[in-house]
Amino acid sequence: MHWRKKQTGDVYYQKAKEDGYRSRAIYKLIEIDDKYKLVKSNSTILDVGAAPGGWSQLVSKRLKSGNCVAVDIQPMINIANVHFICGDIFDANVLEKAIEINQKQKFTLVISDIAPTVTGIKEADVLRSIGMAEELCEICNELLAINGSFLTKVFQGAGFDGFLKLMRRSFKTVRIIKPSASRPESREVYVLGQLKR
Repeated sequence: MHWRKKQTGDVYYQKAKEDGYRSRAIYKLIEIDDKYKLVKSNSTILDVGAAPGGWSQLVSKRLKSGNCVAVDIQPMINIANVHFICGDIFDANVLEKAIEINQKQKFTLVISDIAPTVTGIKEADVLRSIGMAEELCEICNELLAINGSFLTKVFQGAGFDGFLKLMRRSFKTVRIIKPSASRPESREVYVLGQLKR
């Protein structure tokens, strides 16, 4: 009940409903993309942890000749110009399917709003979040084109500095971003790696 009250009183939650978006998370990507110009009209994009589809909605609007493959273990209602795979991104078969849909080309951008199922034990949640982000960074080494970009949500805490080191080995530029739509009390930040080595 407390969570529902907090949600319904949330400015971005209300704004998403009014604007016809599926989640408040879209405003995080809008802010980041407006500043760093990640989504080009011809980008090939992998959207990880896509459901319910807020980020894919924005990508669909901003792409012209590009391609977006969205992946989530939860089902997602179709979005124009977005190819959805219901499955686990860490499953080799799902990865292979994403590559096939992208015509065996490497992606120019990987975006991820993925988060572990929160247990309420902060240290454990942080470790699981960082573990997922590290696995995604490794996936990017295979799936992402040279000079491509990777944006991922991650919880700050023990292990965060190690994740940043991993990102800096893979990308020439690494930034930590706290969008306005992120709740101030949340440990979440977004780490953006650009110019993949």
